[in-house]
Amino acid sequence: MQAIATRSRFMKLTAALCPAGIALATTLIATLTAGLAHAQKPPGLPGGYPAKPVRVVIGTAPGGSTDFLGRMVYGKIAEKWGATFVMENVSAVAGGVVALDQVLKIPADGYTLLVCSGSTFQGAMYTHKVTYDVRKVFAPIVQFTVSPLVMATSSELPVNNIKELIALAKSKPGQLNIATSGIGSSAHLAGELFNLMAGVEMVSIPYKGVGPGVTDTIAGRTQVTFGTSVALLPQIRAGKLKLMGITSPNRMSTLPDVPTIAESGVPGYAYIGWIGSVARTGVPQPILEALNREGVAILKSPEVQKALAADGSQAAYANTEEFREEIATALARAERLIKERNLVLN
Repeated sequence: MQAIATRSRFMKLTAALCPAGIALATTLIATLTAGLAHAQKPPGLPGGYPAKPVRVVIGTAPGGSTDFLGRMVYGKIAEKWGATFVMENVSAVAGGVVALDQVLKIPADGYTLLVCSGSTFQGAMYTHKVTYDVRKVFAPIVQFTVSPLVMATSSELPVNNIKELIALAKSKPGQLNIATSGIGSSAHLAGELFNLMAGVEMVSIPYKGVGPGVTDTIAGRTQVTFGTSVALLPQIRAGKLKLMGITSPNRMSTLPDVPTIAESGVPGYAYIGWIGSVARTGVPQPILEALNREGVAILKSPEVQKALAADGSQAAYANTEEFREEIATALARAERLIKERNLVLN
């Protein structure tokens, strides 16, 4: 009964919170139902883990990619193990630092996990300047996706590609604005990296989330924006925004027709974030490894691959140490950029 209840909640929440979740929930239901009779948690984990409900703190508002992926992965682990994973969205105020602080106040026993993104970690370190080093106080569990951003312009801007945008920006230094999802966010730093490597000066305008910035770019109040493919591609396909490129170093297998910024006029440009799950340092490693194995297996399943492709996302299959390296690399890159651009993130 516990697994059935978990499945029901997962179905309702996934369908309600994300359009792609409706298709995903429909696709997964047959697989989940078939697996209920065989639900079994891994043997030999410390304390018979999980011996009670596991709280999953999601450091974003409901409905975004981070929320969707957290519910998807842990919802399916709950089904497979016949366990209860309780999803809880914690206010994204202060860039998700509230969620980080909540997890750090709980014993490191594996019964409180965190779902977040690279933006959350870099915002904590460089914008809100927390007193701890996220690389030391959090232990990686599973990286869900590799998360490049899409760059787009207002449909009213008289440019059709990156080279034309650079030429316009150079002719109007400080007169073009970039809408970002907040100070210190991945969108902010991706825009500043573009400024640095393209030799232009566009002004970053921080918004409280992706949506308001996209709205203002569509209206022409800002000229350029960076955002997830989920947020921007529908507007691009509707002709409300113009596609400039994607921030990954190579074309994404899920978006093969979207050119990279690097190939479009800024050689060497790359900015990639991540979405994943971590726990407080001190959680027994066997628990982290078991959750990683299950998470990676879920991300490799055909039905999940199909759902991710629909959103333009690309799954990551990193083990815990590879995810640790990705976290460290992303933070080091952000720190270098902040210094080179002399950015004040507060």
